[in-house]
Amino acid sequence: MFALLAWRLIFGRLVVYVAVIEVVSWEQTHGTVSVEIELPRLPGMRIGGATRAEDRTRR
Repeated sequence: MFALLAWRLIFGRLVVYVAVIEVVSWEQTHGTVSVEIELPRLPGMRIGGATRAEDRTRR
């Protein structure tokens, strides 16, 4: 039983890794666009910009 669960975990991670590689390669060939969005104002929130890597510019 444990071996079956271990193999499912390994194949599950493999599927995720392949999907990430596909997305990254697609973005490299097709490029990305920047989009401005509106967010509700929350108390104490002062984010000037953010990326998917969570690099934030605080004001």
